[in-house]
Amino acid sequence: MSRPLALIPVAAAAFLLTACASSRCGERPCAAAAVPMPTPTAPTLPAPIPAPQMPTAGTILDHRTDEPIQFEKLVERLHAVRVIHVGEFHDQVAHHEFQTKVLAALAEKTDTPLALGLEMFFAPFQPALDAYVAGEIDEKAMLERTEWPTRWGFGWEMYAPMLRLCRAKKLPVIALNAPKEITRTVSRQGLDALTPEQKVALPPLDMTDGAHRAFVKAATGGHGHEMKADAFERMYTSMVIWDETMSSNVAAWLEKAGPGSRMVVVAGNGHIADRYGVPARAARKSQAPYLTIVQEVHRGQTERRSDTTYADFSVWWDESAPPKPVAPVKPVAPVKPTAPASGPKAPAT
Repeated sequence: MSRPLALIPVAAAAFLLTACASSRCGERPCAAAAVPMPTPTAPTLPAPIPAPQMPTAGTILDHRTDEPIQFEKLVERLHAVRVIHVGEFHDQVAHHEFQTKVLAALAEKTDTPLALGLEMFFAPFQPALDAYVAGEIDEKAMLERTEWPTRWGFGWEMYAPMLRLCRAKKLPVIALNAPKEITRTVSRQGLDALTPEQKVALPPLDMTDGAHRAFVKAATGGHGHEMKADAFERMYTSMVIWDETMSSNVAAWLEKAGPGSRMVVVAGNGHIADRYGVPARAARKSQAPYLTIVQEVHRGQTERRSDTTYADFSVWWDESAPPKPVAPVKPVAPVKPTAPASGPKAPAT
């Protein structure tokens, strides 16, 4: 049975009287003992997750640790593999300066064949590059024979130091890219529009990678998601031809040059990031170990990727695009003098 509520005050009073009698209060009124109260605290909130710190210009990040690495340590790592893929934004001066620096560092301490493979030159023009490296033709003739101004078009002086270094050290320069006549036709009309000769020249095309398809859609800045299915399929097929041709040319040179041969591959980030494009395809064909470097540009972004799937290393730079050439001012056509009107001249107003 529960205790009667009326008895509770009486029992409490008796307890207090007993406590006073047993204490040494003297003549002072006895006060109840103070009960310490906990100090009020602010409510505990979950700690905010810090945003990834954006690297400063010139920082090389090792994606195994997401920590900066010195250039000398990077080169040590690169010496351990046969293929080094170095990405770029085509219009960034700093990216090309870094590529030249990597190539020079590898060329300085190597006793095995080393080549430079370039997306910027197209395979049919390989003889012109061979003649340039051998000293048989000059730079101007090489650019004319490779049709640089119309087939690539980005500023030659950004790429020139790499080619001049290869000429000085007699390092082969390999034209990696598929002819535009093929990729453009496929992108616009599909594989069936190619001639029999063009079809035979194509390497086997692996079109089965769903993750690569999603990557290409994302890389088009959203346009891939808006395309009709047949238009995207043509565009994607053209992209695969691009990557398969470049990776086949990498593997072919490594096989021809023999064991220990190495290549620095220079291509746009889209062909290197996430390894879908050239790196993974070249590795399947050559079995050669490789590392990838993606180059970034500070453009106000607050997020970045540092996983090893994306790349082995990333390098960060401030915007360094060369100034766009000023459009020539069209000459103002001279005003043709008008024939004097007949009759008296009107008075000036």
